[in-house]
Amino acid sequence: MLDAVFSVTPQQLHPGGADDGWSGTTRAADSVGSVTMRYRMVVSGPLPHTTVATIHARFRPDHIVAGLDSTEVTGMAIDQPALRALVGLVWDTGGQILSLDTEPDTTPLPSEGVPE
Repeated sequence: MLDAVFSVTPQQLHPGGADDGWSGTTRAADSVGSVTMRYRMVVSGPLPHTTVATIHARFRPDHIVAGLDSTEVTGMAIDQPALRALVGLVWDTGGQILSLDTEPDTTPLPSEGVPE
């Protein structure tokens, strides 16, 4: 019975063969628009210095403004997983997120809207 499993060809696994399938019909990467977004996150209280340093190193925010009652972090995320990583970092270091606002970044990419 195991011999039958190991003798399966790619054509038997997928009727279109090894090179065809869902990936053959997806759009090319150059046709996908920008998915970057601007964010503003407000965290309760000040963030630890090591967390601020890590945010600067990993996410390069525009601003981190710390006050006695809250800390505001603003910047640009390249996609939702990157923003989720920032949120996870804050949570993992004991931060409580009071608000998180996002809006699409409308800055054109170098290949968009530039006359050639």
